[in-house]
Amino acid sequence: RCEHTSIIYNNKIYIFGGRYKTKYYNSFYEYDIALNKWRKIPRQVNTPSPRSQHSAVLFQNKMVIIGGKNGETVFNTICIFDFINY
Repeated sequence: RCEHTSIIYNNKIYIFGGRYKTKYYNSFYEYDIALNKWRKIPRQVNTPSPRSQHSAVLFQNKMVIIGGKNGETVFNTICIFDFINY
């Protein structure tokens, strides 16, 4: 997988999206550094469509995902994942 984004929040690494060859993903994973364990986070109602080459930042307990593309479409959307309310 390449062209995904990742952030660190509460000693865990969160990874969203990306692609492998021509397949684009909108999966969301959490890696617990202390336990050395991966967990797939279930899709939310507002999960962005599959994409790569997007940006992400951590802002006030939220992962903000900006833009990206899926090979056909260039997105100019802003999607927010709230760590407190998921």
